[in-house]
Amino acid sequence: MIDAPEGLATKLDKWAAEDDKHYSTWRKKARESFAFVASDQWSREERDQADSGGRLVTTINRIGPMINAVAGAEIIDRQQVQYVPRTTEDAGVNEVLTMGAEWIRDQTMADREESDAFRDVLICGYGYTETRMDYDDDPEGRVIIERVDPLEVTPDGSARKANLIDGRRIRRKRRIGKDEFDQQWPGAYETKDVIPLGAGRSGGNRRRAYKDDDWDSEEPLGDDEVEVTEWQWFEFETAYTTVDPESNSLITIPEDVYTEGMDGGFLSEETTAKQRRKVYYRAVKCGSQILEYGKLPDGEFTIKSITGERDRNKGYFFGLVEAMKDPQRFANLFFSMLHHIIRTNAKGGIMAEQDAFVDPKAAQESWARSDSITWMKPNATGKVTPKPSPSIPPQIAQLLQVAITGIRDSSGINEEMLGLVERNQPGVLEHQRKQAAYAILANYYDSLRFYRKSQGGLLLKYIQKYLPDGYLVRIIGEDGDGRYVPLAKQPDTVKFDVIVDEAPAGPNQKEKVWGLMMNMQSILATAGPEIWAELVDYSPFPEKVNKSLKQIFMQQAQNPDQPQPDPSKIMEAQSKQMRDQAAAAKDASIAEQNKIESAMMLRSSQAIPFPVGT
Repeated sequence: MIDAPEGLATKLDKWAAEDDKHYSTWRKKARESFAFVASDQWSREERDQADSGGRLVTTINRIGPMINAVAGAEIIDRQQVQYVPRTTEDAGVNEVLTMGAEWIRDQTMADREESDAFRDVLICGYGYTETRMDYDDDPEGRVIIERVDPLEVTPDGSARKANLIDGRRIRRKRRIGKDEFDQQWPGAYETKDVIPLGAGRSGGNRRRAYKDDDWDSEEPLGDDEVEVTEWQWFEFETAYTTVDPESNSLITIPEDVYTEGMDGGFLSEETTAKQRRKVYYRAVKCGSQILEYGKLPDGEFTIKSITGERDRNKGYFFGLVEAMKDPQRFANLFFSMLHHIIRTNAKGGIMAEQDAFVDPKAAQESWARSDSITWMKPNATGKVTPKPSPSIPPQIAQLLQVAITGIRDSSGINEEMLGLVERNQPGVLEHQRKQAAYAILANYYDSLRFYRKSQGGLLLKYIQKYLPDGYLVRIIGEDGDGRYVPLAKQPDTVKFDVIVDEAPAGPNQKEKVWGLMMNMQSILATAGPEIWAELVDYSPFPEKVNKSLKQIFMQQAQNPDQPQPDPSKIMEAQSKQMRDQAAAAKDASIAEQNKIESAMMLRSSQAIPFPVGT
């Protein structure tokens, strides 16, 4: 049995009821938002109304491309985390820690996981990642950073600040198979008070998509699934701070140790200070049974949050999709109405009385033929009337245009950001309009930047605490060569400031920096080789070329007395070489195309004419 405090399960159930009540409306809206992005934009009631009126359900998804545009901008301009030491003693360690963290993130594909979490923020207002240790593939363990489905997580209902930094608890529900459950917690499943939540619900094995339930609930659990709830929370506890006489540094003493020290006489009120400290706990629960319980050793939540726009009145956050739903609904409705009007109205033809034609059957067959005569009875021209053409109210077309533009206007995403501008305009103007769109969306990117700082601090703790001594990571040295070095794991090197900077590997960032460099050739011509060695990281040249250039610049920096080639001339020569190669490739392609066209013309001129009359 797990040694958990008495009444813990009751307290967790109370928290769950409070948080579920607070986020019940948000959950329905979140499922609806994910459905809109996936082109599932008609509710069950709307579909029934369309079917009863004989209208077709028409969906032209304009929300999905806009979410892809904003999420793609984050991928292009990804940021990286750097560790800056607070003391001079740690100055030699920061580079190893920074490169080590970058290598670990690359191994676990953290960039992709965080991009998926950022996409969740744009859709529903919340994005989550979890940082944990995994020993399945590596017995020494490796750090895992993975995205968590936002509908699995329920944060503290009283949290109001960005990225939920004021939340006192967080809960995650996840579904696992019975075999995995039995393997991880042997014997727990047979306990009477632990019931598979899929049992007893319409037979337990009936699977329903959320859209059939009008976005009100998730799919019910299957017979082979178990729902496990993980809780993380903190409590305030009393602690005492004093000076360690041996190391002459501050240490924290728990309250029970302080009481023993006071009784023993080696502590006094004059040498200690009473403080309030956060103590983080974790529990895993299934049904009414506590499966795991203990303190979080890292002193913070392992589930990190990214938030979108705040709804102050309702007390939760929302994403870009929420504002685009109504315009998208209107656009779908108008498309469906227009299609129905055109489909059900007459598309030509006539209205005639029964005695208007000499032979009604022959008239029906010959009416649409241009080379035929349709005979009519005397004085019958007044008995034949053309069918009226369909009349579409002009207001519908206007409302349709308002709905289409409203989808884009309500999100703040303009045509320049989507790359859909069809008019001729200067590149400077297009760049400024694109930057204006990013300014509207700056809150989302700011939350992501805030998240990276928090997650970078947690990753540093994992590096120091969980990775074994002598753990090797690959770093890129100043000469451009990669080498493996052991991570610095001294206990006194954990006080680092985490800063977030734009990654030089981003293609958009390289393009911007390279464009600025081309406009600063006269200034950079006098720059030292150290500056050029740094700028090479932003060069769009192949990695092999950048590595060779960096070695040249570093050699020049180490031997300034020896004559070295001008860096600007080297870069200019490399640019000219790449332009020449591109021009040669283009000329070769044109020559090959001309050769193919000449061969086709020769073949057509030598073709044997087909005999006439055969």
